[in-house]
Amino acid sequence: MNHAALTASLALASASSALAQQAAPMPDRSTTHLVSPQQELLLLNHVWTSRVDLMIPAGAHGAEANAFHAEVCGAFGARDVSNDGPVALSYSAHDAIICASDSGSRPTTAAWPVALGQFGELYLPRSALEPESKPAPEPVAGAGALQGATIATSMPFGDIPVNSAHAVPVAVAISDLGVPAIVDMKLTTQAQTACSWHKRVAVAPPGATLWALSFCQAWLLRGATEVTFDVCVNDVCRHERSELQRN
Repeated sequence: MNHAALTASLALASASSALAQQAAPMPDRSTTHLVSPQQELLLLNHVWTSRVDLMIPAGAHGAEANAFHAEVCGAFGARDVSNDGPVALSYSAHDAIICASDSGSRPTTAAWPVALGQFGELYLPRSALEPESKPAPEPVAGAGALQGATIATSMPFGDIPVNSAHAVPVAVAISDLGVPAIVDMKLTTQAQTACSWHKRVAVAPPGATLWALSFCQAWLLRGATEVTFDVCVNDVCRHERSELQRN
């Protein structure tokens, strides 16, 4: 990936202008960090749905964003499906990535510190892309209530610096599907400036694993900040909650 080209000086989208004022130029961290395109390219072809929310239609992500998403998903042995359906983002969200796989290893459940570049590019530590080799057992919803399917979610608990970007990975394991399913996911971080995103992804049998990663600008209140995540399979839903602790 040509990081120099991706971080060229272009006019920022209105969603990122306020955040860019908080960021400083970043040194070359290509060996230790995965660098995203600048935020204008991550939000390319977005449509404002309200004063604080935007949507990127299915298939409308740009080539630079698709390449970044594919590299993140590829680290887990998964494929990028972020572009397969529309994704709705709050203005404080920088990006949302959805990976799908039948056999890959899920990302570690931790709150990753993500640095912001001058133009809203994300500096994601490559150490965060090391998948869990032996994921801990997770509670699952009753198979009967999910039309023969089971859902297992895993939320992070971690410390993140105040006034910084962070990444919230959520592992969503869906198995034993007997029919094609629509998976509906929504994540919200209740910070001083809340960050949220919403996405619907079609999943075909015999089952799949979806991993959702959200990159947000954290303006944390004192103490713990709640993170909630809802996942629905064919309109049968499961709710998870966790928290991020300001350090």
